[in-house]
Amino acid sequence: MPDSPDYSKYLLGSVRFSLQDMGELAARLGSPMVYDRRGEVQFMSTFDNGLAGFTTGISGTGASVKLVVDGGYRWPYHVLLTPGTTLNKYAAVGVQVGAVGAKKIGCEWVFAIVGGFDYVRFDLYGTDGVTYNQGQVRINYLARTLQVRDENSVYRTIQTIPQIAFAAPVYLSVKVVIDLENHTYDRIVVSDEVYDASAYSFYTEESGTFQNIYAAITLFDDAAPIAAGHVAQVILTVNEP
Repeated sequence: MPDSPDYSKYLLGSVRFSLQDMGELAARLGSPMVYDRRGEVQFMSTFDNGLAGFTTGISGTGASVKLVVDGGYRWPYHVLLTPGTTLNKYAAVGVQVGAVGAKKIGCEWVFAIVGGFDYVRFDLYGTDGVTYNQGQVRINYLARTLQVRDENSVYRTIQTIPQIAFAAPVYLSVKVVIDLENHTYDRIVVSDEVYDASAYSFYTEESGTFQNIYAAITLFDDAAPIAAGHVAQVILTVNEP
């Protein structure tokens, strides 16, 4: 539309430019799901190809991780996490990708949890060829707190947040960004709220020469009836500001 913008008062009713995709429409009108657009996308999945390439973990009787099509987000597939009723009572899905030279990395999950739960944890690990950086963030359901695991493996509360469990799947996004150079958290984005976590360091170990990113979401449940986690999307980013 070279001659006038699409909000012009001129030529009312004429079609000057057609929207090419729903992403452009969401950017103009606003979307019910808010994404943090910073960083360069290294990996993204809506589980169209199933769980191929993903890691899974379960603990306890009845625990499972499976691909389902019911209760989906904006596309057909999502991963259903069902924690077990015994042992450590968790279910997890994760992914690992290469990331040579990454300095500040991020991971964003879109998910929903039905029913009461203990907590949901977001792991974001990065190796730079020297150090194994292990960022861990969790949402404590009962205390309604956002917590980070520090360099001494102690969970520190950085913010009280609203309750996130619902009777039906209501999706939200959580993004964790960590700094591999300074071994600190950077920020945590819960929907459209940004929480500064740069005052906290995370746990580190010596690593081999490989360089990659590992991210996982884990649902822990110590309640009855058992909770279920619906995971719809994951985005891994590098070169975060």
